[in-house]
Amino acid sequence: MAESDYYPEWIDQLDENVVLQAAVLNADITGRDQVRKILQYARTLYEFQDFRFAGRYDDGWIEEYRSKVRGVTTHNIAIIHYNDQGRVDQLVMNHRPLSAMLRFSQLVGEHFGDEFGPDMFYRPSGQGV
Repeated sequence: MAESDYYPEWIDQLDENVVLQAAVLNADITGRDQVRKILQYARTLYEFQDFRFAGRYDDGWIEEYRSKVRGVTTHNIAIIHYNDQGRVDQLVMNHRPLSAMLRFSQLVGEHFGDEFGPDMFYRPSGQGV
């Protein structure tokens, strides 16, 4: 399923204390507003999303898709966990390959600067903080 305007329903079900763990981050991001801000911007970088799978499992949701970010092919698997109240309390995102993940992290970091801390995103050597 190829989707360019896919809107994940789970994004509106983020718990107040949701935790985002991702290969593109050097640390976890906690809190609904912070996580939503990162996700909303990150989604704008995708040229498309070509889903291999998107669906429920036990107490969560899984998405596996291919995309391009500024012409670079990337793959992602997202595991979304729901708590007992039906709210998303944990997101785990794994972009690959390494070169695409680092570029993605760099682009998100360029957008947010130090808003999430000076070491949250990848910065190539010599670019400073």
